[in-house]
Amino acid sequence: MTRYAVVFMRTPSEPDGIRIGVVASRKVGGAVKRNRARRLLRETARSLVPLWQNRPLWVVFVAREAINERNATEVHDDIARALKENGAFHFE
Repeated sequence: MTRYAVVFMRTPSEPDGIRIGVVASRKVGGAVKRNRARRLLRETARSLVPLWQNRPLWVVFVAREAINERNATEVHDDIARALKENGAFHFE
């Protein structure tokens, strides 16, 4: 869990590459805030996918309300830090 999103990761039973899901509930805010939160999380996911280890993986990002006041760099840095600390990917 990060300050701006909860990240769920699972290895599928049948290998089919990396799949990413992004969710923002009404707790995040109205439609405009939810869409912005999803855009921030999708952009973060796009930048992190090349860093993931070469293995099949399903990842779901769930936006938290705190994401509303942040910019893309802050969201990316927070999620990348948390995933690196948990060993979810490696840097080459």
